[in-house]
Amino acid sequence: ARGAAGAEAADGAAADAEAGAGEAVVAHGAAEGEASRGLVLVLGDSHAASLGEAAIAAAHAHGLDAAIHWRSSCPFLRGVWPPERLDCPEIQERAWRLVRELEPEVVVLANHGGYYTNGLEHSWPARRPLIREGRDRHDSTAMLAMYGRGLDDAIGLLGELGVSVVLVDPAPVFEGLVVLRPSLLVPVPRARPLVFDSLHAQRGGVVGLHRTLAERHSHVVPIDPASALCDEGGCAIVDEGVYLYFDEHHLNARGNARLVPALEEAIGVAVGAGASR
Repeated sequence: ARGAAGAEAADGAAADAEAGAGEAVVAHGAAEGEASRGLVLVLGDSHAASLGEAAIAAAHAHGLDAAIHWRSSCPFLRGVWPPERLDCPEIQERAWRLVRELEPEVVVLANHGGYYTNGLEHSWPARRPLIREGRDRHDSTAMLAMYGRGLDDAIGLLGELGVSVVLVDPAPVFEGLVVLRPSLLVPVPRARPLVFDSLHAQRGGVVGLHRTLAERHSHVVPIDPASALCDEGGCAIVDEGVYLYFDEHHLNARGNARLVPALEEAIGVAVGAGASR
């Protein structure tokens, strides 16, 4: 029963990722006839959906149920959203209602923070800047500070509600670096490695912000997907000729499989942190 429910929810998350939004049904983690030990709720933008299959598998390894709520280009924050995403406040409010209704033990919080915080002075500018200052410049420092306030407030409220947080760093993305569809001319998937300088530019200070928040809040466990997707040579979208991503930005099932051990460990630590509070 656990495997069937998990597969159904994971398939739903993958299908929704194509559509741009989704709220999966609860995938039950307890074996048939056993009581659930609690719930893991995955919240964020499309990167939350991207790692949803891994989060479900990791939750089930602990006998926990799992559910996902997300919206493309709408980060899970408190009181902060991209001004171009007019429906984001409503999406965020729905996420907070789910937190109160489902009473999760752990929230896996996954936004791609660089989408919202990188100014145009970076080689990888923000897709949905939190502050719009015309076509030529956005202030990365101000946007990172605004993002940090929204994230800090969200994490703080989750703590007040007794919810532990697995805080996921932005995963590598490969915009402009990959041939997505093999053809007669390109029969084998190819991609240039993403080097660490580019990865750092993509994430725009968000990883450092996450570590600061983890030091500030004892109920936060940070995790970096790059540790499972990269090595000393950089990050790769292809593993032995098979893609780890279903597009330039989001992980497929094979990529999710890479993240399960780290997420399983982080959820275990988060559950323990909640029990000790």
